[in-house]
Amino acid sequence: MTDRQRYLNIRNTLSTLLEWGVTPIINENDTVAVDEIKFGDNDNLAAMIANIVEADVFINLTSTAGLYDCNPAQSKKARLIPLVSEINDDIEAAATSETSDVGTGGMKSKIMAAKKVTAIGIPA
Repeated sequence: MTDRQRYLNIRNTLSTLLEWGVTPIINENDTVAVDEIKFGDNDNLAAMIANIVEADVFINLTSTAGLYDCNPAQSKKARLIPLVSEINDDIEAAATSETSDVGTGGMKSKIMAAKKVTAIGIPA
């Protein structure tokens, strides 16, 4: 996406699909991705795409109930954080990189993606 022509091609393709009422599903398939086109994880890729299409909102799904103050798989005292109004050091510290059997970035990846999109004015 750092190549201007490729960036414009991606943006034009996605814009056209959205104008046609098509919902593009973009997934970095971790099992077949090659290093030359790897973005890191789907959370990062989603944040990049949200920026390209100038999304109205960024919604990132997870298999957990949400962000906890510590990893609920490691502590029974973990408390759900129902709303994050600002991504600060405490929020970043609460988000860990541990993943499920099917994930790659953990909650840390989701927080970093939200930080990227909110920095450019897209609510997450």
